[in-house]
Amino acid sequence: MCPRCVERTKAPLGRQPWFVAVCGIVTFGGYYLAHLDTVPISGRRRFIDITPKQEAMIAQVAYDSIIEEVRHAMNFLPDDHPDVIVIRKVAQRLIRATGLTGLNWEIHVVASSTPNAFVLPGGKIFVYTGILPIMRDEDGVAAVLGHEIAHQVARHSAEKFTFTKARIVVRCSLTLVGAQSGRRYAVASTPLMRIMRAGLELPFSRKCETEADQVRSGLMAQACFDPTAAIDVWKRMEKAHGHRGIEYMSTHPRNDSRVRNFERWMPEAQERRAQSDCNSGT
Repeated sequence: MCPRCVERTKAPLGRQPWFVAVCGIVTFGGYYLAHLDTVPISGRRRFIDITPKQEAMIAQVAYDSIIEEVRHAMNFLPDDHPDVIVIRKVAQRLIRATGLTGLNWEIHVVASSTPNAFVLPGGKIFVYTGILPIMRDEDGVAAVLGHEIAHQVARHSAEKFTFTKARIVVRCSLTLVGAQSGRRYAVASTPLMRIMRAGLELPFSRKCETEADQVRSGLMAQACFDPTAAIDVWKRMEKAHGHRGIEYMSTHPRNDSRVRNFERWMPEAQERRAQSDCNSGT
Protein backbone atom coordinates (compact mmCIF):
# COMPACT_ATOMS: atom_id res chain seq x y z
CA MET A 1 0.00 0.00 0.00
CA CYS A 2 1.35 3.44 -0.87
CA PRO A 3 2.55 5.63 2.04
CA ARG A 4 -0.07 8.31 1.25
CA CYS A 5 -2.88 5.75 1.41
CA VAL A 6 -1.61 4.45 4.75
CA GLU A 7 -1.51 8.02 6.05
CA ARG A 8 -5.12 8.58 5.00
CA THR A 9 -6.33 5.45 6.77
CA LYS A 10 -4.67 6.62 9.98
CA ALA A 11 -6.40 10.03 9.94
CA PRO A 12 -8.60 10.60 13.02
CA LEU A 13 -12.27 9.81 12.44
CA GLY A 14 -13.28 13.36 13.34
CA ARG A 15 -11.24 14.68 10.41
CA GLN A 16 -12.91 12.47 7.82
CA PRO A 17 -15.10 14.69 5.57
CA TRP A 18 -17.88 12.10 5.41
CA PHE A 19 -17.97 11.88 9.22
CA VAL A 20 -18.28 15.65 9.57
CA ALA A 21 -21.04 15.69 6.94
CA VAL A 22 -22.98 12.89 8.64
CA CYS A 23 -22.67 14.57 12.04
CA GLY A 24 -23.92 17.82 10.56
CA ILE A 25 -26.91 16.14 8.92
CA VAL A 26 -27.81 14.23 12.10
CA THR A 27 -27.49 17.36 14.24
CA PHE A 28 -29.62 19.45 11.90
CA GLY A 29 -32.15 16.63 11.53
CA GLY A 30 -32.48 16.30 15.29
CA TYR A 31 -32.86 20.06 15.70
CA TYR A 32 -35.48 20.14 12.95
CA LEU A 33 -37.51 17.27 14.42
CA ALA A 34 -37.34 18.78 17.91
CA HIS A 35 -38.89 22.01 16.63
CA LEU A 36 -41.73 20.59 14.55
CA ASP A 37 -45.13 21.94 15.49
CA THR A 38 -48.73 21.26 14.42
CA VAL A 39 -51.16 24.03 13.49
CA PRO A 40 -54.55 23.64 15.22
CA ILE A 41 -57.55 22.88 12.97
CA SER A 42 -55.55 22.71 9.71
CA GLY A 43 -53.22 20.03 11.11
CA ARG A 44 -50.23 21.23 9.07
CA ARG A 45 -46.79 20.30 10.40
CA ARG A 46 -44.14 23.01 10.23
CA PHE A 47 -40.74 24.00 11.64
CA ILE A 48 -40.56 26.81 14.24
CA ASP A 49 -37.52 27.60 16.39
CA ILE A 50 -38.89 30.81 17.93
CA THR A 51 -40.45 30.47 21.39
CA PRO A 52 -43.74 32.25 22.24
CA LYS A 53 -41.80 34.46 24.67
CA GLN A 54 -39.31 35.51 21.98
CA GLU A 55 -42.18 36.11 19.56
CA ALA A 56 -43.98 38.35 22.06
CA MET A 57 -40.79 40.33 22.81
CA ILE A 58 -40.27 41.06 19.11
CA ALA A 59 -43.93 42.06 18.69
CA GLN A 60 -43.84 44.33 21.75
CA VAL A 61 -41.68 46.83 19.87
CA ALA A 62 -44.27 47.12 17.09
CA TYR A 63 -47.10 47.26 19.62
CA ASP A 64 -45.54 50.13 21.60
CA SER A 65 -44.92 52.07 18.38
CA ILE A 66 -48.52 51.68 17.17
CA ILE A 67 -49.97 52.58 20.57
CA GLU A 68 -47.86 55.72 20.77
CA GLU A 69 -48.77 56.79 17.23
CA VAL A 70 -52.52 56.30 17.68
CA ARG A 71 -52.56 57.79 21.17
CA HIS A 72 -50.72 60.88 19.91
CA ALA A 73 -53.40 61.34 17.23
CA MET A 74 -56.13 60.72 19.86
CA ASN A 75 -57.78 58.17 17.57
CA PHE A 76 -58.74 55.44 20.05
CA LEU A 77 -62.48 54.99 20.48
CA PRO A 78 -63.59 55.01 24.15
CA ASP A 79 -64.52 51.75 25.85
CA ASP A 80 -68.20 52.68 26.02
CA HIS A 81 -68.49 53.37 22.27
CA PRO A 82 -71.08 51.05 20.64
CA ASP A 83 -68.57 49.81 18.03
CA VAL A 84 -66.04 48.95 20.73
CA ILE A 85 -68.66 47.06 22.74
CA VAL A 86 -69.67 44.94 19.73
CA ILE A 87 -66.10 44.23 18.65
CA ARG A 88 -65.03 43.21 22.16
CA LYS A 89 -68.08 40.99 22.58
CA VAL A 90 -67.30 39.17 19.33
CA ALA A 91 -63.57 38.97 20.07
CA GLN A 92 -64.16 37.46 23.51
CA ARG A 93 -66.28 34.67 22.04
CA LEU A 94 -63.60 33.89 19.46
CA ILE A 95 -60.86 34.01 22.11
CA ARG A 96 -62.72 31.44 24.21
CA ALA A 97 -62.89 29.21 21.14
CA THR A 98 -59.10 29.42 20.68
CA GLY A 99 -58.38 28.08 24.15
CA LEU A 100 -55.64 30.73 24.46
CA THR A 101 -57.28 32.44 27.42
CA GLY A 102 -53.94 32.67 29.22
CA LEU A 103 -52.71 35.36 26.83
CA ASN A 104 -53.01 39.01 27.82
CA TRP A 105 -55.48 39.86 25.05
CA GLU A 106 -56.02 43.58 24.39
CA ILE A 107 -58.55 45.02 21.96
CA HIS A 108 -58.10 48.49 20.45
CA VAL A 109 -60.54 50.18 18.07
CA VAL A 110 -59.06 53.04 16.05
CA ALA A 111 -61.12 55.78 14.40
CA SER A 112 -59.72 55.74 10.88
CA SER A 113 -61.05 55.58 7.34
CA THR A 114 -58.49 52.86 6.58
CA PRO A 115 -60.19 49.45 6.25
CA ASN A 116 -57.84 47.37 8.37
CA ALA A 117 -57.64 44.88 11.23
CA PHE A 118 -54.71 42.89 12.58
CA VAL A 119 -53.47 40.99 15.63
CA LEU A 120 -49.90 41.24 16.91
CA PRO A 121 -48.29 38.26 18.68
CA GLY A 122 -49.31 38.18 22.32
CA GLY A 123 -52.98 38.85 21.55
CA LYS A 124 -52.93 42.56 20.69
CA ILE A 125 -55.97 43.21 18.47
CA PHE A 126 -56.40 46.37 16.40
CA VAL A 127 -59.52 47.21 14.40
CA TYR A 128 -59.80 50.33 12.24
CA THR A 129 -63.32 51.67 11.85
CA GLY A 130 -62.92 51.95 8.09
CA ILE A 131 -63.54 48.20 7.86
CA LEU A 132 -66.83 48.28 9.80
CA PRO A 133 -69.06 48.93 6.74
CA ILE A 134 -67.60 45.78 5.16
CA MET A 135 -68.17 43.76 8.34
CA ARG A 136 -71.79 45.01 8.78
CA ASP A 137 -72.90 42.71 11.62
CA GLU A 138 -71.54 40.46 14.39
CA ASP A 139 -71.00 37.52 12.04
CA GLY A 140 -69.10 39.81 9.69
CA VAL A 141 -66.98 41.11 12.57
CA ALA A 142 -66.28 37.49 13.54
CA ALA A 143 -65.21 36.70 9.97
CA VAL A 144 -62.58 39.45 9.94
CA LEU A 145 -61.43 39.14 13.56
CA GLY A 146 -61.45 35.36 13.30
CA HIS A 147 -58.97 35.52 10.43
CA GLU A 148 -56.63 37.81 12.35
CA ILE A 149 -56.93 35.83 15.59
CA ALA A 150 -56.23 32.68 13.55
CA HIS A 151 -52.77 34.09 12.77
CA GLN A 152 -52.16 34.14 16.54
CA VAL A 153 -53.52 30.61 16.98
CA ALA A 154 -51.31 29.32 14.16
CA ARG A 155 -48.31 31.37 15.34
CA HIS A 156 -47.69 32.56 11.81
CA SER A 157 -45.50 35.42 13.06
CA ALA A 158 -43.11 32.95 14.70
CA GLU A 159 -43.11 30.86 11.55
CA LYS A 160 -42.32 33.95 9.48
CA PHE A 161 -39.47 34.88 11.82
CA THR A 162 -38.08 31.37 11.37
CA PHE A 163 -38.49 31.61 7.60
CA THR A 164 -36.75 34.99 7.59
CA LYS A 165 -33.74 33.55 9.44
CA ALA A 166 -33.47 30.78 6.86
CA ARG A 167 -33.78 33.31 4.05
CA ILE A 168 -30.98 35.42 5.53
CA VAL A 169 -28.73 32.35 5.74
CA VAL A 170 -29.43 31.57 2.07
CA ARG A 171 -28.74 35.15 0.99
CA CYS A 172 -25.52 35.32 2.99
CA SER A 173 -24.42 32.03 1.45
CA LEU A 174 -25.14 33.35 -2.03
CA THR A 175 -23.24 36.52 -1.21
CA LEU A 176 -20.21 34.50 -0.11
CA VAL A 177 -20.38 32.47 -3.29
CA GLY A 178 -20.73 35.68 -5.25
CA ALA A 179 -17.64 37.12 -3.65
CA GLN A 180 -15.70 34.34 -5.36
CA SER A 181 -17.23 34.96 -8.78
CA GLY A 182 -17.12 38.74 -8.80
CA ARG A 183 -19.04 40.56 -11.47
CA ARG A 184 -20.88 37.49 -12.73
CA TYR A 185 -22.73 37.27 -9.42
CA ALA A 186 -23.39 41.03 -9.34
CA VAL A 187 -25.15 40.74 -12.69
CA ALA A 188 -27.19 37.71 -11.62
CA SER A 189 -27.98 38.67 -8.00
CA THR A 190 -30.99 40.93 -8.64
CA PRO A 191 -32.86 38.41 -10.84
CA LEU A 192 -31.96 35.70 -8.34
CA MET A 193 -33.47 37.67 -5.45
CA ARG A 194 -36.61 38.25 -7.50
CA ILE A 195 -36.88 34.54 -8.21
CA MET A 196 -36.51 33.79 -4.49
CA ARG A 197 -39.25 36.28 -3.66
CA ALA A 198 -41.66 34.99 -6.30
CA GLY A 199 -40.82 31.34 -5.73
CA LEU A 200 -40.46 31.20 -1.94
CA GLU A 201 -41.45 34.30 0.02
CA LEU A 202 -44.74 35.16 -1.67
CA PRO A 203 -46.07 31.57 -1.81
CA PHE A 204 -45.19 31.19 1.88
CA SER A 205 -47.13 34.35 2.73
CA ARG A 206 -50.16 33.22 0.71
CA LYS A 207 -50.04 29.81 2.41
CA CYS A 208 -50.23 31.49 5.83
CA GLU A 209 -53.16 33.66 4.72
CA THR A 210 -55.03 30.66 3.34
CA GLU A 211 -54.40 28.70 6.50
CA ALA A 212 -55.66 31.61 8.63
CA ASP A 213 -58.85 31.54 6.57
CA GLN A 214 -59.24 27.83 7.26
CA VAL A 215 -58.57 28.17 11.00
CA ARG A 216 -60.98 31.13 11.10
CA SER A 217 -63.78 28.96 9.71
CA GLY A 218 -63.26 26.52 12.58
CA LEU A 219 -63.09 29.27 15.21
CA MET A 220 -66.28 30.92 13.96
CA ALA A 221 -68.08 27.59 14.08
CA GLN A 222 -66.84 26.78 17.59
CA ALA A 223 -67.83 30.27 18.79
CA CYS A 224 -71.32 29.75 17.30
CA PHE A 225 -71.04 32.40 14.59
CA ASP A 226 -72.26 31.72 11.06
CA PRO A 227 -69.13 30.73 9.09
CA THR A 228 -70.90 31.46 5.79
CA ALA A 229 -70.69 35.17 6.69
CA ALA A 230 -67.04 35.11 5.59
CA ILE A 231 -68.16 34.49 2.01
CA ASP A 232 -70.30 37.63 1.98
CA VAL A 233 -67.63 39.71 3.74
CA TRP A 234 -64.92 38.84 1.21
CA LYS A 235 -67.30 39.41 -1.67
CA ARG A 236 -67.91 42.89 -0.28
CA MET A 237 -64.14 43.37 0.00
CA GLU A 238 -63.81 42.31 -3.62
CA LYS A 239 -66.44 44.84 -4.62
CA ALA A 240 -64.91 47.62 -2.51
CA HIS A 241 -61.27 47.11 -3.48
CA GLY A 242 -61.37 45.16 -6.73
CA HIS A 243 -58.91 42.49 -7.84
CA ARG A 244 -55.41 42.47 -6.40
CA GLY A 245 -53.87 41.64 -9.75
CA ILE A 246 -51.79 38.56 -10.47
CA GLU A 247 -51.99 36.25 -7.46
CA TYR A 248 -48.49 34.79 -7.65
CA MET A 249 -47.05 38.31 -7.31
CA SER A 250 -49.08 39.08 -4.16
CA THR A 251 -48.69 38.35 -0.45
CA HIS A 252 -52.39 37.43 -0.25
CA PRO A 253 -54.57 35.14 -2.37
CA ARG A 254 -57.10 36.86 -4.59
CA ASN A 255 -60.49 37.38 -2.96
CA ASP A 256 -62.25 35.17 -5.50
CA SER A 257 -59.78 32.36 -4.72
CA ARG A 258 -60.45 32.80 -1.03
CA VAL A 259 -64.20 32.65 -1.50
CA ARG A 260 -63.84 29.34 -3.35
CA ASN A 261 -61.83 28.00 -0.41
CA PHE A 262 -64.46 29.21 2.06
CA GLU A 263 -67.11 27.28 0.15
CA ARG A 264 -64.92 24.18 0.10
CA TRP A 265 -64.37 24.28 3.88
CA MET A 266 -67.99 25.08 4.72
CA PRO A 267 -69.29 21.51 5.26
CA GLU A 268 -66.60 20.84 7.87
CA ALA A 269 -67.24 24.21 9.55
CA GLN A 270 -70.99 23.58 9.68
CA GLU A 271 -70.38 20.17 11.19
CA ARG A 272 -68.09 21.71 13.82
CA ARG A 273 -70.77 24.31 14.60
CA ALA A 274 -73.39 21.58 15.01
CA GLN A 275 -71.14 19.91 17.58
CA SER A 276 -70.65 23.16 19.55
CA ASP A 277 -74.07 23.12 21.28
CA CYS A 278 -74.86 26.56 19.92
CA ASN A 279 -78.57 26.31 20.72
CA SER A 280 -77.78 26.47 24.44
CA GLY A 281 -76.57 30.09 24.08
CA THR A 282 -73.10 31.64 24.08
